[in-house]
Amino acid sequence: MEGQSGDRISLMHIDEYLSIKDEIAAMLSMKCEGHVSSSVVDLSDQKGQIYLNLKSLVGTVGKIDIMRKHFSVKQSFYGIGWQQEDTDVCRSQIVEVTDKLLETIDVKLALYQLKKINVKFRIHYADEILDTILCHIEDHNKHVTNNYKFDLLTRYTNMISTHVFRYLMIWFAHANVRYNKNKSIELSNKTTEGNGN
Repeated sequence: MEGQSGDRISLMHIDEYLSIKDEIAAMLSMKCEGHVSSSVVDLSDQKGQIYLNLKSLVGTVGKIDIMRKHFSVKQSFYGIGWQQEDTDVCRSQIVEVTDKLLETIDVKLALYQLKKINVKFRIHYADEILDTILCHIEDHNKHVTNNYKFDLLTRYTNMISTHVFRYLMIWFAHANVRYNKNKSIELSNKTTEGNGN
């Protein structure tokens, strides 16, 4: 009996996941380049397992994930000639910038849960997070509040959006299952109270 219950929960997760995946893919295809949307939904079992085990986003992108095509290095004037910032230094700094972004998203998800104990997925949550990603990158590239010697490119935006939304699809599927389960319990309790039991 216990195995059957676990199987049902698993099936509920799949139903929720597929629904959320479709909504997110549609939103991303309208707001981003097409390959971001297709990359998000093209989640192999092996990659999916990685996202299933994540508890938060901070620390999930490392130097190994940052490729030269994700950023352009600014040249700066040192002494008598132009010198380019070291690529490896930039990659380390991009990890720091990325962790700040991912921490912001983790905080948003925690706030969604605090505002409503039971969070049901709404596409505007995903839209807010996409806006957070785009604004964070745009602000970085203006270099008003930082002294970094690199700009983040569209390929970085695509990579980080894909990573975040793969995580979000699973996060919101779990949240929806919890929401539906709690609503079902509430309804059952109200029905029991209404029957005078």
